[in-house]
Amino acid sequence: MIWWDSEQTPQENPCWIKDHRTNEDTRNRLLGSMSLSYCIFDWWNIELRGGTDYYTTNTTSKLYSGGNVTPAGNYSEKSETFYENNYSFLTTLNKDNLISKFGGSFTFGGNMMMQRRKFIEMGTGDLLVPNLFTITNAANKQNMSHKVEDKQRKMNSLYGSLQMNWDGWLFVDVTGRNDWSSTMSKENRSYFYPSVTLSAVISDMVQKNGGVMPEWFTFAKVRGGYAQVGNDLDVHQLYTVYNTDMDPAGNPVGNLGDKLYDPTVRSELVKSWEFGTELKFFDNRLGIDVAWYKEIIPASY
Repeated sequence: MIWWDSEQTPQENPCWIKDHRTNEDTRNRLLGSMSLSYCIFDWWNIELRGGTDYYTTNTTSKLYSGGNVTPAGNYSEKSETFYENNYSFLTTLNKDNLISKFGGSFTFGGNMMMQRRKFIEMGTGDLLVPNLFTITNAANKQNMSHKVEDKQRKMNSLYGSLQMNWDGWLFVDVTGRNDWSSTMSKENRSYFYPSVTLSAVISDMVQKNGGVMPEWFTFAKVRGGYAQVGNDLDVHQLYTVYNTDMDPAGNPVGNLGDKLYDPTVRSELVKSWEFGTELKFFDNRLGIDVAWYKEIIPASY
């Protein structure tokens, strides 16, 4: 049965593992969404949306008795329940040729996100009765393992964008978003991140202003932009907590966690710049797209 053994790290035979170390899981999932849209004018629209993602996952792991690594065998069960609900609204105004050759669109919206994950795991350690796979069949109740997690998070957001164009060849896009995250401290819960891009289609500009492009020069565009992207923390990464345990005499004790967290940490704001050009020649048979990109991730403390 021993596949390989250095006297300190015995390995089980893969052929034996295939039939005697098994994992099974089942998942029930519900995905749902609904939306309501109303057009106030042909250039003004309002939309409400709601959606949910809900699932439960149950997993069992069995290790049969008789192996050389864990001769008694073991058994564990895991259960996970997760859901995420989102509710949002969005209003959009879109008008071309608003003033002379000037046109554009404007959007404004918001979103509420609620998320929760509950996880429970229990393991027997060594089995008392060989190959009887129940949680109560533990040879030593003190050696049973367990893990319980309950993680919740909420995020509220407001966001908007403004797109402007002049005569169909000059474009400016501006966006902004503000998030309020439950995983950050109250002082740093709110964070804002904008973006702005400017682009010009030179070939269209020349033609619309009476010029003529060379026959071999089909298309020319230049662009530049600046953006920030905000990120919050994962759940339970703000405060250092104590874990309960027992000392050698069986008395309950509290131990400091293995990680020290900083409650004053701020949200991560990644800054990026991009400049580029796109050129096409000979009726789009040859194209060149060149870009310069820089990203800065500043410290979050």
